[in-house]
Amino acid sequence: MLQLLASSIVLVPAAPAFAAGGSVGSTTAASRGYVNFVINVHEWGHLEGSAEILNDLCRLFTNKGVQGDFYVTGPMAEKLQKNYPDTVAAMKAHCISYHVRPPHPLYSGFDTGLKKLTGSDLTDSITDFETYGHSLSTGALDKSKSGGYTKVKEVFGKAPCAVSCQNSSPTILTAANAVFKSMGAKVVVAFHEGESDPDAPYVSKYNLVVRPSHLELTHSSGDEFWWNTVSAGRGGDPTESLKSQLGKWNHNKLPYATAIIHENNFFRSGPESWTSIYYKEKEKKTVLSAPYDLKAEEWGKSRNDDSKKAIWAAYKALVTYASESMTVVTAEDIARLSGL
Repeated sequence: MLQLLASSIVLVPAAPAFAAGGSVGSTTAASRGYVNFVINVHEWGHLEGSAEILNDLCRLFTNKGVQGDFYVTGPMAEKLQKNYPDTVAAMKAHCISYHVRPPHPLYSGFDTGLKKLTGSDLTDSITDFETYGHSLSTGALDKSKSGGYTKVKEVFGKAPCAVSCQNSSPTILTAANAVFKSMGAKVVVAFHEGESDPDAPYVSKYNLVVRPSHLELTHSSGDEFWWNTVSAGRGGDPTESLKSQLGKWNHNKLPYATAIIHENNFFRSGPESWTSIYYKEKEKKTVLSAPYDLKAEEWGKSRNDDSKKAIWAAYKALVTYASESMTVVTAEDIARLSGL
């Protein structure tokens, strides 16, 4: 995530910690901390695979008596509504949040137009892109349909709780999050994971609660994602990582762990299908110019069955351990716990 904590952050008194594990309010076991299961939903190029794993995740969370936190893009909401209404229905039982992907102008590299604007012109432009749709082939605004934050809100029947712009411009971030706040957002993703103050987990930025995170679970070691090392038989089990970090926690307040994964990580390896559409190379360093080739050859590939099973088994074990030993929270719970 490109957003950074800045001097505008305001410390907020922490609410009393829960004394129980499982979902908020359960009394099954002594809680060792909080965990937020974040699923970034963005792979519109392999919609069938995405819908299948989203259904599996909803069942897993429901069976464990907890909720997941699904960060959905506008295009994904639109395509799921049209093609997989049962998946949408299943996701409604969980927390819905919002993020952006290319060619949305709040994504760095696609924000040239916004960088030319200031004041109400900037706010109005962002509001338009969070109200109406945009073309995946040109990036242009499409006022014939709803899109962005508004589309996700319409599809799932509730305002997305947390938001993430993935932009590095303070001016754009300030304007965008003011728009999101006015539309119903409560929480902002200001960093990826592991950067919260151990003694002050709840802080405010852009008049939104910053999603707290003390423990890092995404990577096995260095820059490698755990799902890639696990699927390759090279270790990196996320449950063992969580246990290890909890064992080293020596602060008075309970820690927050943010368990982040993208829905495509379960069944695809390599770049997402849209990467070759919008970028010149796999590393996403050079943005291509519109119009974009929606049929561009992909750089990613399907995982084999053994890899899929290994990743799912590891994730299921993580959810099982956390639901029995920790307090599972969503962005909605975080907003309430913060006291704001």
